[in-house]
Amino acid sequence: MRTLRILCVLITLLSSALQAQIHEITQLIITDVSYDGAKIRGHINGEGISERGVCFSLKKNQKEANTHVSIECKPFGGFTSEIEDLEPNTTYYIKSYAQIKDKKYYGKERKFTTSHLKVPIAKTNSVSKINNTCASVLGIAIGEGILECGICYSREAGQQDPENWISGKYESSIVYRFLVEDLEPETSYYFRFYASNKAGKSFGQEISLTTPAQPKPSQQ
Repeated sequence: MRTLRILCVLITLLSSALQAQIHEITQLIITDVSYDGAKIRGHINGEGISERGVCFSLKKNQKEANTHVSIECKPFGGFTSEIEDLEPNTTYYIKSYAQIKDKKYYGKERKFTTSHLKVPIAKTNSVSKINNTCASVLGIAIGEGILECGICYSREAGQQDPENWISGKYESSIVYRFLVEDLEPETSYYFRFYASNKAGKSFGQEISLTTPAQPKPSQQ
């Protein structure tokens, strides 16, 4: 009877081991690499998989990679993962993984380098007065990954760090219009349009505007 129990336990353990195993983790295919992302395709087959996906790091041969991106948990078949929010011109080391119970299994490591990101082009298109305390500034922003655009202005020409800034969120447009209020009458101002991304900030040319005088009150 004791021998039979031991045999039953061994059969149960063997059955469990056969039900939880990795059959195949293919090498990843990396495509559509941009300045901040990439598309990853792979193939994992196995039983008892509770989680699968890709993991990546800035250093190679990391036993536990910095970032894990999990994908729908299926025991068999291919998968596609889109990695986002990466840094430009940076090399990443990536591999697929599958988890069974508390153990992770990894595929072969590959590397890819995100593309270089250029600083956007900013142009100050025009500055026009609306009244003696208000002006309109048109600017142009061209480039990839633009995060912010706006204008800066000062009462002195050629200021590296102007005293006044008006920023706006980039909205995939090219031409932007900013309304500047609370200006002083009969005062010269110097305006520049700017645009920024992860690579840096660029400025358009400086354009000056002198606000008109305060209108004289009409006499009865």
